[in-house]
Amino acid sequence: MARIAISYRRADSSAITGRIYDRLVAHFGKDAIFMDVEDIPAGVDFRAHIRTILRDAEVLLVMIGPQWAGSGGGPSRLRERADPVRLELEEAFARQIKIIPVLIEGAGTPASETLPRTLRALPAINAAQVASGRHFSAQMNFLIDAIHQALSASPAAQNRTEPAAPAIPAAARDRAAPQPGHARAPRTRDLAPYYVILPALLLLVGHYTIVNWLDLDALYLRIVCFAVPFVFGFVLLRRARSGFWESLALAAALAVAAVAAMTISEGLNSGQPILPETRQEWQDNVAFVITIAGGFVLGWAVARLAIGGAAGKPNW
Repeated sequence: MARIAISYRRADSSAITGRIYDRLVAHFGKDAIFMDVEDIPAGVDFRAHIRTILRDAEVLLVMIGPQWAGSGGGPSRLRERADPVRLELEEAFARQIKIIPVLIEGAGTPASETLPRTLRALPAINAAQVASGRHFSAQMNFLIDAIHQALSASPAAQNRTEPAAPAIPAAARDRAAPQPGHARAPRTRDLAPYYVILPALLLLVGHYTIVNWLDLDALYLRIVCFAVPFVFGFVLLRRARSGFWESLALAAALAVAAVAAMTISEGLNSGQPILPETRQEWQDNVAFVITIAGGFVLGWAVARLAIGGAAGKPNW
């Protein structure tokens, strides 16, 4: 059953739609994608076939290129009642299928007044952007994320029941790994070893090297306390796709853990009390907490802006 259907005009966006189709097939599987070039049997009424395909589809991707409405200054093909693209969209609207417009090669969203009355809701739908340049991979990642969100929110997904799992002991269930095909986003506790413990250890090594071994100015330690979390915050988004609040929680945990470790290390090496004794010492510790957490969150934000810019807009 094809859960994702692709609507496009061959003369408008055939080449890049083929690339998009290949990428979607690699991610979702061939059986999940319908694209008319290969899938309409010979001798079949395309109107009836469109109804059949969209009866099972949960998402319709509408590829909108520069010539989507028609070529040159001629009349819009969408004004023709038998236009296949118009029929696909009308059927999708009638069935309340999730529609994702995809603007191809910098094409703009058509103005509602240029569309038939049955399609005038289309410009109000937030569109994705895909172009054949160097940002193609990043833009496809965002499109795939949008498709996953649409599929999970579709009525078919909400009504779909999963077979009951065999009963297992609670301890074993807690240790069980996610099954293939049911991957979940990493939780904060799963990310902690990589984005809290590891950078905290690196900061501890940096603190010992700068303060105790090389006896350098505290400015160098502050630079390290900003740069190391910045790199880990940047990687957090690129690899784990974590949201803002999760990154903030990890940043706070890292900052507190690192400053506590550095304070204990300094106390043990100097023979002084571990806890800060003066107001200035407390202020220094708070400043380092802010530097570490700020570097981490800023790294996450820069990665978000970079990926969002490649896809046509930031995604917060």
